Amino acid sequence: MHIPQSSRFKSAVRVLMLFASLACLAGFAFLFFQLDIAAVSVTLRSLERIWPWILLLELARVACEVLTTRSLLGSAGAMLPFARLMRGQLLGQACDVLMPLGRTSAETAKAVLYSSYVGTPVASAVATTMQLAVLAANCSWVIASYFQARALGVNATVRAGLIVYAVATLSIVLAVVLFAAAPWVRRASERLPVLHASLERLAQLLLSTPRALCFAVMSQLLGRLVQASQLALIAATLGAQIAPAHVWTLEAVYMVGAALGELVPAQLGTADAALVVAAPALGLSAVAAFSAILGLRAVQLLVAAASALGSLGLWWLEERRRYELREPRLLLPTERA
Repeated sequence: MHIPQSSRFKSAVRVLMLFASLACLAGFAFLFFQLDIAAVSVTLRSLERIWPWILLLELARVACEVLTTRSLLGSAGAMLPFARLMRGQLLGQACDVLMPLGRTSAETAKAVLYSSYVGTPVASAVATTMQLAVLAANCSWVIASYFQARALGVNATVRAGLIVYAVATLSIVLAVVLFAAAPWVRRASERLPVLHASLERLAQLLLSTPRALCFAVMSQLLGRLVQASQLALIAATLGAQIAPAHVWTLEAVYMVGAALGELVPAQLGTADAALVVAAPALGLSAVAAFSAILGLRAVQLLVAAASALGSLGLWWLEERRRYELREPRLLLPTERA
């Protein structure tokens, strides 16, 4: 039986994600059982007094995401109700942590929710620009930490992340430049009207209003700084002597591990392995590094679960209001006068 090419591709992606998830889960289990579980448990209990601060910083990081999305929507954001904006952001936050291809899943979910108000081309362009802003911010952070990482002996890890971020960033920029400069690319994209309109809006957003992209990149860099503060606070609570410059590298190593585990929900296994391997150079023990990742992931999962519930609650409120507007309400006898 002939299988369409698209079905074969989807099947291959599913198999790849399955094997990646199993491999990362096996790696996580290997790390877990190689370390002293009792020591990890004691270390995690020592973080109890800073959980509220870690949670507050995580909410600040999510606020940076909301700020970035709203700035990229521009004037189209005026057509988007605040409840729908927050519903999309909450759902995106849950997808980012709990789904494979976290960032892509998050932006796709947001684009689907926003498209009914701002249109599919605008929503798709904003989603792509958001990913470009994230990649550009991560790439800038890794580049800034490269020489420090080289001095600490973890430059191979940072170099791998730099290659991943640079290739992904340049591919999006190249697509936009070709669409804007090459007429044959525009003619080819016209066969798919939605893709053509999305690329046109994306080119307009990036080339005509670069200030919006710069603001989005700065917001994402602020989010990375907040996350670095989380890791620094956890490391300081665990008694690690980390210099301020090393905190920058600590966040870079975490981001590289997360990027390499993009196919796996919550980047399970890759972020842990990257930080545990680089722990001695960063002034951390393997137990402290593993505990730091577990603590940070626990807060991220808590916020993701709350975000999913919040998005579901906003959906219920929207449906209830739509039902009330559609169904005429019977007037009471006292109201008929």
